[in-house]
Amino acid sequence: MDTPGHLYAYTFAAGNWSKFFPLQQEIDDYFNRVAGEFGIESSIRYCTECLVSRYDEESRTWHSRLRLPDGTEETLVTNVVISAVGGFTTPKWPNISGLRDFEGPVVHTSDWNPEVALDGKRVAVIGNGASAMQVVPAIADRVGALAIFQRSRQWAAPFAKFRMPVPEPVQFLLREVPQYEWLYRLRLSWVFDSQVHEALQKDPAWPHPERSVNAVNDRQRETYTRYLEEQLAGRPDLLAKVIPPYPPFGKRMLLDNGWYKTLLKPHVTLVDAAAERVAGKSIHGINGETHEADVLIVASGYDITRFLLPVEVIGRNGVTVREVWNDDDCQAYLGTVVAGFPNFFMLYGPNTALGHRGNFMFTIESQIDYVLSVLRQMGEEKLVEVECRQDVYQRYNETIQEMHQRMIWSHPGMSTYFRNDRGRIVTNSPWRLIDYWNLTKEANLADYHTVCHVGSRPEGTVEAVR
Repeated sequence: MDTPGHLYAYTFAAGNWSKFFPLQQEIDDYFNRVAGEFGIESSIRYCTECLVSRYDEESRTWHSRLRLPDGTEETLVTNVVISAVGGFTTPKWPNISGLRDFEGPVVHTSDWNPEVALDGKRVAVIGNGASAMQVVPAIADRVGALAIFQRSRQWAAPFAKFRMPVPEPVQFLLREVPQYEWLYRLRLSWVFDSQVHEALQKDPAWPHPERSVNAVNDRQRETYTRYLEEQLAGRPDLLAKVIPPYPPFGKRMLLDNGWYKTLLKPHVTLVDAAAERVAGKSIHGINGETHEADVLIVASGYDITRFLLPVEVIGRNGVTVREVWNDDDCQAYLGTVVAGFPNFFMLYGPNTALGHRGNFMFTIESQIDYVLSVLRQMGEEKLVEVECRQDVYQRYNETIQEMHQRMIWSHPGMSTYFRNDRGRIVTNSPWRLIDYWNLTKEANLADYHTVCHVGSRPEGTVEAVR
């Protein structure tokens, strides 16, 4: 994992991590432990898929059609829906001719199959982003030959604490000293967020926009380039393949967990070209280079620009969220609510991702606090419906796009999943964490159209719209 464990934990439940960057099993154990300690396991319905959520305007309720573990379906009626499907949910498969007809096992990194035999095999990996940088060093010493097809180059920073255990004195302080963990997390948040934020801003007077966006960003480029030169000393051929032409942080910043040392291994080949087609057991690059493989690993990430993709969400007037968003032009007020979808909230919605490796859990908890603030006020004001105002929704999204135009992710000369097909930044947040916290710490009902109970009568409830 490339996020410090102490930033991956909830603020209300210590992680007690054995490593600074814990591995999969420890993270899984942590979330299971927290679920048990807070008694929510009995409320979780496992292996149950939400297919469609439809808002019924007459009853002001959501009707969610569920597929149960045995394949049967049922409809759940609720006053409110909170989506926590996240963004990294739906695998993104590259459009490569013959990919599905490969004559051997094909494994996507999002659905890893540990039963696939790798020892001594010829393995091809499509992709060189975060997924590939984690899986390739882990399997390199097991396989007979490894070919990596990279579509574009990536910046990767030194990762000195990878697999490093948290020293016992530090664990003691985190465990026994009140507020120490809070201070520790605060410092990490600053290092991974506020400290970096300045380097993401475009300087209109900067004379070298082809390589960086400001002086701070240029110094970062020098540091990371020097690191790559040290890691690949004596291999100018590899160095020429890996140094990106765009500024650091322009795409998702990666951490080097042995990637460059792996590229130096004699049985590993980095193909500086995207895969174009697959025929039999051959993978052909767009540069004409071909490699034979027994196993094909697809490390092309997720369909991150299409938020809420796993569920069909239907709001007011029978309009789907895909129609409102024109498929992948996803927008939300505070990344949490969408005009036309009453009583519907999202966690990790559009423009809430942290492209500079900030405290993701802090963002999610800020959203949860915001949603709880809305729900609390709904109870106090006896509201049956809240819906984000269109003008508020539109003004917020115009603001953050204006902010993005002054930031690195709108820099030309690079492809990134941060942008949709129209070039609009749909995943990343332009805010510092402290700014986003201020925006979400208390909901303002003036941002919403609301409907409230004002009394009752035998034939039904009287409501007032405001």
